[in-house]
Amino acid sequence: MSKLLEQLINELCPEGVEYDFLYTVMDYEQPTKYIVKDTKYDDEFETPVLTAGQSFILGYTNESTGIFEASTDNPVIIFDDFTTSFHWVDFNFKVKSSAMKMLRLKRDRSHDADFRYIYHVMKNIQYAPVDHTRQWIEKYSKFKIPLPPLPIQEEIVRILDKFTELTAELTAELTARKQQYEYYRDTVLNSIKQSKLYPIKEVCDTITNFAAAGSFAEVSKKVPYLSKPDYAQLIRTVDIKCNYTNNSPIYISKDSYDYLWRVQLDTPCIVLPSVGNCGEVYYIDPIKLPYKYNALAKNALLIRSSKVNLLYLKYTFESFEFQKKLKKVTSNMGQSKFNKTDFEKLTIPIPYPEDEKKSLAEQQRIVDILDRFDKLCNDISEGLPAEIEARQKQYEYYRDKLLTFKKKEATEK
Repeated sequence: MSKLLEQLINELCPEGVEYDFLYTVMDYEQPTKYIVKDTKYDDEFETPVLTAGQSFILGYTNESTGIFEASTDNPVIIFDDFTTSFHWVDFNFKVKSSAMKMLRLKRDRSHDADFRYIYHVMKNIQYAPVDHTRQWIEKYSKFKIPLPPLPIQEEIVRILDKFTELTAELTAELTARKQQYEYYRDTVLNSIKQSKLYPIKEVCDTITNFAAAGSFAEVSKKVPYLSKPDYAQLIRTVDIKCNYTNNSPIYISKDSYDYLWRVQLDTPCIVLPSVGNCGEVYYIDPIKLPYKYNALAKNALLIRSSKVNLLYLKYTFESFEFQKKLKKVTSNMGQSKFNKTDFEKLTIPIPYPEDEKKSLAEQQRIVDILDRFDKLCNDISEGLPAEIEARQKQYEYYRDKLLTFKKKEATEK
């Protein structure tokens, strides 16, 4: 705690701080008139299309009407009404979904509430929805938050923003490095000589959603999720992203395991979400799997191949050229999604296809080059990603300390 902040607290609120409901200081607006009509995004267009979820910027549109106006002087918080994820936005935008709220400070509360302070307070609220309902009105806005005198709020914002600014600088540097890597990766892949395009179906042995046939509704009924250890663990993209350190793993019974496609302990594979975060690519190393028996969650494709180096396949799937092809078969109506049939028809370059030994050697050479560069950019255990993670934890630690106040006792009238 800074000496100035300690002094302000002793002077302005020695007896404690009053708490109030979020809805008393925040106004919300529905996003209906700002929803994008055409989801054929292009990076050449001007206006970003936002989601309050993890993706944040979905793409760019050339639509010129129905734009939500925000700026550094008049920012807004976009709030996902189902997940409670939210973002601070200080630029003009359109939105993808009606499942959000635009939040701003009530005009009559500017004398005793700082909007940026409210943002940091919301970041400090520990709440995870358990039901798929609209959260802002029913639950989230009913949380009570500490409202110390305005000078204290402003000093807390000054301190916490220093942490977020440093994290933003590191993130921008990492983004630039990743862009450099992506350019380098695509240059390497585009330089392959004597390559030929083949449909994915011809070079992959396994492309599957799940082992048994049936509609999504049928699969959902036959795969009940369990919170306690059972026969097998369900592997989701969220588990792969965090290297299987998720605090809330999901387990399934043997019947469910037999129904789903198994992620075998002795066979690497690639997983692509076919609903939601389409375009993401994950390589599963069987050595890292967390459980004796593992199965792939629904809404993802599991890919194996005895003809192509899987890491070469992963880098090819991540390339700009392939992602451009994937976008053409991906629907953006509601959740993004593509089907297996269309995916199997997409083509990838195979070097020296007439000579299997030479082809695999060339694929391995490319993998070795890109692995080294990928590690420099993306390894969470070293470099910028680790530093960003450390700064984020530092911010969260101080945020919790700075926003913990003694509650002022109510006085009798």
